[in-house]
Amino acid sequence: MTWTPSYVAAKHVIVHHTAGTNNYTSSQSASIVNGIYYYHAVTLGWGDIGYNFLVDKYGQVFEGRYGSTSAAAGKMVVGGHAYGANTGTMGISMMGTYTSVSPSSTQLTNVGKMAGWFLKRAGVTSATGSASFTFKSTEKYAAGQTISLPAISGHRDVGYTTCPGDVGYSKLGQIRSTAQSQINSASSSGSASTTTSTNGARSHQIYLNDSWSATANTVFTYTTPATTVLAGDWNGDGKDTTGVRNGAAYGFRNTNTSGASLRTFAYGKNTDQVLVGDWDGNGTDTLAVRRGNTYYFKNSMYGGTADKVVTYGAASDEVIVGDWNGDGKDTLAVRRGRQYHIKNSLTGGKADQVITYGKPTDTVLVGDWNGNGKDTLAVRRNATYYVRNSLSSGVADIVQIYGRAGDQTIVGDWNGDKKDTLGVVR
Repeated sequence: MTWTPSYVAAKHVIVHHTAGTNNYTSSQSASIVNGIYYYHAVTLGWGDIGYNFLVDKYGQVFEGRYGSTSAAAGKMVVGGHAYGANTGTMGISMMGTYTSVSPSSTQLTNVGKMAGWFLKRAGVTSATGSASFTFKSTEKYAAGQTISLPAISGHRDVGYTTCPGDVGYSKLGQIRSTAQSQINSASSSGSASTTTSTNGARSHQIYLNDSWSATANTVFTYTTPATTVLAGDWNGDGKDTTGVRNGAAYGFRNTNTSGASLRTFAYGKNTDQVLVGDWDGNGTDTLAVRRGNTYYFKNSMYGGTADKVVTYGAASDEVIVGDWNGDGKDTLAVRRGRQYHIKNSLTGGKADQVITYGKPTDTVLVGDWNGNGKDTLAVRRNATYYVRNSLSSGVADIVQIYGRAGDQTIVGDWNGDKKDTLGVVR
């Protein structure tokens, strides 16, 4: 590497795509970056990678231009990524070609977080705003020309190029939203954090995993301030997404991407316990609220009166929700110590099945872990999960460490493969 870093004041981000392959594993990303280095530094004679940073589809962030990570607040190494706009910008490139396919949610989230990290340190308060920018060389704009340039722009905004691809360019709004959340966060370190409002509601960082592994493959920020995060298939597309609760107000999103609630509504009381399930078997999840041992079921994501009211168990019971018999309808079970009293219909009366699993001190979770259409149990001890694939007593079929002991856990089928996996909320 023959290039000497040059640091200048910078307050803009330019987003690119590498226009390379989308077909790579997470372990191959570093070698792809090495290839980009050889092309930029040697073949093109730029001395180093032109981009300040690169982000692969798994969310891994690589320093491209040497010295970018060590730049002082408000400054950035001059790159070689956008002719005429290299000075005064940070260039960040999504690894892949995004002309007709979308960058991954994790990729977009981490591009946004990196942009927010940089902009906040530069004193920029709005990732969705614009500021004056003066071009140094003539390309799309003449050298010395000053324009109002969005704080986060695409390469095509400053040059004659289709970069970062039509679909990639259409995602700039999502990137800006994530960057704004990062700017609003309590820390400028780049780590996940939340914004707290005066009533205790806050935005949440969510880490979803589509498999039984220790690493999240989807990370995003639910920006609507709330006290609780929910999970459900709100639109019946076969994929679970997140929702939020703040008192008696509820909101939801239909994609696992950063942003605010698509719509909010009120149901029940602030003091109710809320449950999520497909009560009528129509393929969409809705809400129920619990008061003591009485449950008020709603079959749509709107306010109003309950569609069904059921009394089951005792007010002191812990309640869980699942499709225990595979008929497509969620029902209740109550937990008493190690015992689970399972009901296969939304009615009162005696349990249809009683099983024991785990310890009384465990946190219990419910999901269809193996995709057979029936929900079973998992228990959590600190950050370790013990998953059972049948509704019976016995040892765990899966043991997995995920997240941190202090995380809130959510369960869902995030990718539509009919199998539930884990997510954590911070």
